[in-house]
Amino acid sequence: MVACGTSSQPAAEQVCSDGISSSSNGQALSTTPPEGSSSASVNATPPSLPVPEPTQSLRTPTPDPANGAEEQVGLDPDVDPPDLLSPKTGRRILKFSQPDGYGTKERTLEIHSILPRDAIPEIDNPLFITAKEASQNLVDRDLVIGLFFNGEHKAYSTAFLSSREVVNDVIGGKPVAVTWLPLCFTGIVYAREVAGMELTFGVSGKLIMNALVMYDRQTETLWSQFLGQAMEGELAGETLGIMASQLVMWSTWKEEHPDTLVLDTGGGVYDQYNSY
Repeated sequence: MVACGTSSQPAAEQVCSDGISSSSNGQALSTTPPEGSSSASVNATPPSLPVPEPTQSLRTPTPDPANGAEEQVGLDPDVDPPDLLSPKTGRRILKFSQPDGYGTKERTLEIHSILPRDAIPEIDNPLFITAKEASQNLVDRDLVIGLFFNGEHKAYSTAFLSSREVVNDVIGGKPVAVTWLPLCFTGIVYAREVAGMELTFGVSGKLIMNALVMYDRQTETLWSQFLGQAMEGELAGETLGIMASQLVMWSTWKEEHPDTLVLDTGGGVYDQYNSY
């Protein structure tokens, strides 16, 4: 038997100076390389395999515009061929000028056609009830858009607006559009007087930056709810004035404004987006 000294190798196997190793069961194991081979070749590191060079440069395949099932994303009219802007995709490029504080800036955005015009009906002649009556349907945690102007208070349930998106209203003698888009959780109130006209807004069925695109019935100009700007049409370049409003819980609004009027929901405030 060969005696081995202390080693830092695992106890299961310790190597002695004469090329013999001992295992944990006491059996001697030989580590001497077989006849005809060198010891250097046992511990030699295998050489790295060469990496083949690609035969041609890699490229992203261009979608086939004839395939209506393919959806073109992120198209740029300055880069992509015009034939990729297929009407089958429901998308097109929109160029417009936007004020940026130093003049105007040319911008390019995609406009998406999701629904037919007026598929989501706006409210043109809203009816209102008292806070006490509204509390029969609204619970304290429900969100409302609260609006105060010229001594008058009004509240609009966002759950109800999720199925209507635009309310053409008058508060304190001023024509306003109360707008709400549940996809972006954006509630903005705009004055409806532009370029000497009182506009009435509807839902175009289109989206820009995933946000509501309205249209006015007087000129059929398209308006971005998020930007408050006319994007395309007779009034392109015009902007809407923003009215001060709050997005608050019903409990907070009714406590601060007990005399508030509340948009009549007809007894229902179901929000189809709650499941998301």
